[in-house]
Amino acid sequence: MKKVLSVLLALCLLFGAVPLSASAAGEDFVIDEKGVLTKYKGSGGDVEIPRGVTRVTQYAFYDVYDKLTSVTFPDTVTSIENYPFERSYQLTRFVVDPNNPVYTSVDGVLFTKNMDEIVLYPSGKAGDEFTIPSTVKRIGNYAFFDSSLKKINLPNGLTSIGEYGLGGCPNLTAIDMPNSVVEIGDYVMFSRAAPACGRFGSRKP
Repeated sequence: MKKVLSVLLALCLLFGAVPLSASAAGEDFVIDEKGVLTKYKGSGGDVEIPRGVTRVTQYAFYDVYDKLTSVTFPDTVTSIENYPFERSYQLTRFVVDPNNPVYTSVDGVLFTKNMDEIVLYPSGKAGDEFTIPSTVKRIGNYAFFDSSLKKINLPNGLTSIGEYGLGGCPNLTAIDMPNSVVEIGDYVMFSRAAPACGRFGSRKP
């Protein structure tokens, strides 16, 4: 009898804890029935997006843009809209579940799984210079927006830069473009601080 009671008690504790965890997550995140994260309502800091979220919308974190320090994506997130972490100047790193089929992170920077596209560079990441890995063929839309980088080294073999891909970087005033680039999006080096300051330097052979 005691053994049965112990098992029942363990089951109650186990299943009783699940709603508490779900409820706590629900207080910080607005997620629709399709798993789309539309709004984060927490206090910022190190944020872990709940497993089950499939897409992060453009302005989901707008209300805490200045309070985020890191964001962790679960294996279920397969779509991230343009520029969801606007003006997140304290954001130093992205972390991705290793089982995620679409995204990965290296040294806090967000890439596609096969490392052929840089998706997002955290605005608050330390350092003045960043070298994009040689595997990258595309710079995603808004990939470097709001970063304080002074120099971004583009790899030979890069073929495409999305809209605002190098934009919003007030300290980045010139960049050497490899000859492999054949597609450049709108406002690729636009800056809020000085809209006309962005320019391309010499073509790299």
